[in-house]
Amino acid sequence: MAKLTPTQQPLLVLLSSPRPSPSPLLEPLSRFLQESQYPPRTAHISLTHYLHTPPNPSVPPYTEGAYDLPAIQDAIDKLVKEGKEDENGSNSQPPELVILEGSPILLLLPLQLPKGFMTIWADSPSDIRLSRAVTLSGVTGGPELEGFLNNWIAEKSGWEAVEGRARERADLIVLCDGVGWKRGIEIVAGAVLDEIEFRRGGAIVASNGRGTTKEDSEYYEMV
Repeated sequence: MAKLTPTQQPLLVLLSSPRPSPSPLLEPLSRFLQESQYPPRTAHISLTHYLHTPPNPSVPPYTEGAYDLPAIQDAIDKLVKEGKEDENGSNSQPPELVILEGSPILLLLPLQLPKGFMTIWADSPSDIRLSRAVTLSGVTGGPELEGFLNNWIAEKSGWEAVEGRARERADLIVLCDGVGWKRGIEIVAGAVLDEIEFRRGGAIVASNGRGTTKEDSEYYEMV
């Protein structure tokens, strides 16, 4: 991540995790941030809203071709520059934090992003991911479940290749289970709040005094 300088520009956080979406880190992270002493004005964009519809069966969902990249870029640019419309149709104050959340491909998309963005990878063991995927799909058994599992297995190698590349690009990594989960949320939220405080021109620059960089990722990794 690029070294930050005090700015009014919102912090863009790319929050990704192995399939499926949504990320298990999104809800607890958002709650932690909003319960902080000075909660940041926050906006959220879900990558799943930008899948091409109807999907092209020849384009795997773990490739950039499955997504409407211009629409994603427009949504980011609008939030960063203008804020979001309120119920009266007027633009509110621009957010201090924009969370762009979705599948592993998110960290690999060729997007034009503001300087100093942060990438977070929320990892989970494969059995937990499969259990979540079945729950989110709504299938309960019989031929539907069999078809879902067959599809999961068929796409497994493609997803794993993308997940490996995405994980390598993350600034912060947190394991979404076990005793380190709560501490992982605290570390990630602390890093986000430090960066926002820096943008506000506050006394707290960052936990390491210079902003979070790729070289710090081992420190944040929860194992």
